Amino acid sequence: MKICPGPPPEAREIAEKNWSYLHGLDLRQWLKELERLCTFLGPLIPFDDPSGWSEIIGDCKVGFAYIGAPTVELLERPNEGERYHRVHALQTPSLLVQLNAPDDVIIKEFNRVLNEARERYPAPAKNPGRKAYRARFDRGDIHHWLNYKIVPLAELIAWRACLGEQDQERYRQVALGKWLGLDETKTSRAVKFLHAALAAIPALRAQIVAEAGEARRDELEKVSAQKPI
Repeated sequence: MKICPGPPPEAREIAEKNWSYLHGLDLRQWLKELERLCTFLGPLIPFDDPSGWSEIIGDCKVGFAYIGAPTVELLERPNEGERYHRVHALQTPSLLVQLNAPDDVIIKEFNRVLNEARERYPAPAKNPGRKAYRARFDRGDIHHWLNYKIVPLAELIAWRACLGEQDQERYRQVALGKWLGLDETKTSRAVKFLHAALAAIPALRAQIVAEAGEARRDELEKVSAQKPI
């Protein structure tokens, strides 16, 4: 049976750091934390050939994952001389809705196309059964991120990436997990949760922006209702 090596001083500092502050973060603060992880994990993943990092974070190209785009955006008619609107890559995948159609037709067709699109682009937040369409990021997602220690794991992954080839071979992924108190199975799951969390940054940002807009509209409605007629 191969003995798992103990952490060298730099890795021990990461593994034994006081991470308790993570338990007090809300979704907005977790977004900033995940974006922070992207700043040092993103450059480590080669965009032309991410296969070398499949052991760490799958084939997700997270380098620019923290750059968000509005979930819903109105595209006005092109100005004179313009033939079409350019859509940035960060705005894809997306659905284009023709507003000249009746609302009931739009809603019916949107739901149909969305269901088909979700087969290729699964929703980043999910609920089981009939409530699946109501899914949002919530405390349950935070619980998984905490339970599987994705933040210290990400920092250990970044530390390992700076080592020479021989040391990287010595300190395998299972060793990083063990330093955090995770067994081999849980370490494998933790890597998947880290992968999913980083890939979900645009969706989490979109949810936070949308919820902020909802709160602002509710506030304006309350103020308007209090004004004398």
